[in-house]
Amino acid sequence: MPEDEVLRNLQVMTALSDIVNYPEADYHVRLLEVLRADLGVERIDENWYQEFYGDTYYGLYFSTADKADMVQVKGDGSFHVALVEDLCPKYAFDLKRGMLLNTNMFALKNFLREQSSQWYQVHTTQTRQESDADYTFLFDLRVDNSVYILSWKRVFFATDAMEMLGVMMQSEWYRFKLDVPEIHADLTPGMLDPDPASINENIHRAAFLGSSRLPLLAHLPTDCRWYKGKLELKRVREFHVLKENSWRQQLPSCSTVEDAVIILSSQDGVEESSLRNHVRQLQHRVKHFNHTVIVVGASVNGPFTIWDGNHRAIALALTQPDSHMLMVYIGISPKFASPHRGSFYCP
Repeated sequence: MPEDEVLRNLQVMTALSDIVNYPEADYHVRLLEVLRADLGVERIDENWYQEFYGDTYYGLYFSTADKADMVQVKGDGSFHVALVEDLCPKYAFDLKRGMLLNTNMFALKNFLREQSSQWYQVHTTQTRQESDADYTFLFDLRVDNSVYILSWKRVFFATDAMEMLGVMMQSEWYRFKLDVPEIHADLTPGMLDPDPASINENIHRAAFLGSSRLPLLAHLPTDCRWYKGKLELKRVREFHVLKENSWRQQLPSCSTVEDAVIILSSQDGVEESSLRNHVRQLQHRVKHFNHTVIVVGASVNGPFTIWDGNHRAIALALTQPDSHMLMVYIGISPKFASPHRGSFYCP
C-alpha cells in the first residue's frame, strides 16, 4: 500500500478516537501505536497466507470466473500494523465461520478499505483466530488463551497466578513494616510495581502474603485458571462480597457490592463499624489506589465472589459512575463449588 494511503488510514483512525467531535460515529477506537512488520524478501507467498488463515483461507473472485491468489491482491511486502484499543467493544457470533466476531473491527476494516485503492490490502483482527495468527506470523510472539464472557460481552486474557499475587500484594504492602528500613526500601518498588517474572519478588510476595492472607490462598484450587480484563463498574456491583466471618457480622451473608452500597447509603444502615470506616476512608482516596479487584467463580458464567478488593469495590460504587472501568482478575475452577470451599465463596 502506498505511504500516502497508509498515512490517510492512520488519520482516519485518529479521528475515530475523538469522541467529543465525532459522537455520531457507531464505534470509537484509540490509536495506541504504529508498528512495521517486515518479514523479509519472498517470505510472504500463497503458502504463507494459507497457513495464516488456516481453515478460513479463501480464494478471491472478481468479475470473471478466475480465482486470484491472495498474494496477488493483498501483497507480499511489509505490513504497517496499527495497534488500536476498541473503546466500546461489541461482539457477535459468526455462524458461517463458527467463531466470535468483533463487529466494530469488521466495520472499521470495511471503512478503511473504502479509503484505499487496493481493497484487500487492509486487514483487521476481528476474531481470536486472527489475533493469534497476527501475533505468531507477524511478530513471532507467544499466544495466550482467552475467554469470552457472554453476559458481559467482554474478552478476558489469560494470565498466571504470579501476576494475580502481585496485584494482591500492592494492596497489602502498607501493612508491613520491616525492622531494617534499608531492606524495606529495597523491597518496596517490587511490591508496589510487581514484575511477575521476577523469581526473587515472587518469593518475597509469597512469604508476606502467607503471613496475612494464608486462609484465602489455601482455599484457591490448584487447577484455578486466571484471566484479566477491563469491566464496567455496573457489572462489578453484581459481585458478591467475601463470605467471611467479619463481613457476615456487618452485612447479610453473600451480599453483593450493590447490596452493601444500599445499606451503607441508607439512614437505617449500620451506624459505625469497621466496614463503614474503612469504606469512608477509601472514598476520599479513590485517586490514590488501584481500581482493581480479584474475583473467583466455579465457571465463566459466574456467580463471582470478590477475593481481594471488597472495600475498594464498594468505595468505587459509592463514588464513581456505572461506566467507570476497573481491571478485574478472574480465577476459574469448578472446585470452588465444593462444599469445603464454601466458607469464602458464594455459590
